[in-house]
Amino acid sequence: MRGKIKSFIPFSHSNIIENQFKKIGIWLVKILLVCFVELGASINIEAQSIIWLGTLGGNESQALDISSDGSVVVGWAKDSTNKRRAFRWTSTNGMEDLGTLGGPESIAYGVSSDGSVIVGTAHSPMNEFRAFRWIQGFGMKRLQILHTNTKKLLQKQFREMVQL
Repeated sequence: MRGKIKSFIPFSHSNIIENQFKKIGIWLVKILLVCFVELGASINIEAQSIIWLGTLGGNESQALDISSDGSVVVGWAKDSTNKRRAFRWTSTNGMEDLGTLGGPESIAYGVSSDGSVIVGTAHSPMNEFRAFRWIQGFGMKRLQILHTNTKKLLQKQFREMVQL
């Protein structure tokens, strides 16, 4: 068979693998953005470094968004009881727990360009996912009830709500 190389990956699996590589690429870009938090507009390659954001007493954290100027990072971190808690990280204050809406967990998905508004989901005391908006100086406010299976679909809407 000259001229053609057959793939050993079935077509349906090749799409899955391609999508996984796209997701990995997106996360690599986000990781690089986190690396630039301390750099501002500097282009000096030797000055670049990875910044450990920390946790809230647990053993895991994940950054999900970063402000336009790189000064604020949001996501979730496990606390000492192994529950995920929404956080806001700045180089000045480090990682801050944003709290919950009365339930055990919360996750911050998006942040405004200046870092003053954060959106995400949190459990209510009835263990329902609820959307929240956190505003610097005012704290967390419940927005609406979310269903578990729609959380990921609403991430884009969260980013749009940050602009409100």
